[in-house]
Amino acid sequence: MAELGGSPLRQINLYNDSLIPKREIFSARQLATWIVIAVIAMLVIAWWAVVETRKISAEVVSQASRQTVERARKAAVLPAGETSPTPQQLAMGEQALRTQQAQLEARRGARDQLRVGIANDKRGPSALMRLIATTIPPQVWVTEIRVSGSKLDVIGKTLDPAAINVWLERLRMSTYVEAKPLPVVRVDRVDAPGVAPVAAPAPAFGVGLVAAANTPAVSAPVVHAFSITAALSSPFADDGARP
Repeated sequence: MAELGGSPLRQINLYNDSLIPKREIFSARQLATWIVIAVIAMLVIAWWAVVETRKISAEVVSQASRQTVERARKAAVLPAGETSPTPQQLAMGEQALRTQQAQLEARRGARDQLRVGIANDKRGPSALMRLIATTIPPQVWVTEIRVSGSKLDVIGKTLDPAAINVWLERLRMSTYVEAKPLPVVRVDRVDAPGVAPVAAPAPAFGVGLVAAANTPAVSAPVVHAFSITAALSSPFADDGARP
């Protein structure tokens, strides 16, 4: 304790200059560098602004020219004293046009309905009758014709069944009868062969009875009934009509 009390006092200095942050001081060279950079940036921005301004000006001039040409064209088309229609007038005109088109389509549909069954070169009852009359073979005669919509039924009789196939081919070639579905043909034999005596010419010496008894018999022709069911290319009104 005596030694501690007798030692001289010492002062500990805790101050250190290196611990204090140094202030950044801009030099003249640094300031000049930053000024040059700022001037270059401003020049670039000014150049870009000038280019964009020229583009916009050219676009404005082009649009103005197109509008002038369009106005001149409309003025040349429109009669004197009239002006071009406004957007509202154009919209009203388009609506009126659509209404007229709808009315026109409705009238066309009504017209087509009224034309069903009307006779002309390719459709109608009279055209069908004319076709049958001009194509029927001599060995065939018709007893009934029925038409309902696009269905055609022809009923009759014939002496030669092969003539029915010939007649049907003529009908199909006329394009009045559809090729598909294929027509349905039915042929039935209705008369059996019989014997019919043939009268002999008047005898010269009063022997007529003997001559008639010795005359050979002749067979009567065989009759076949037929029916044809086909589809028409131009349908009639679906009312079960019989032309």
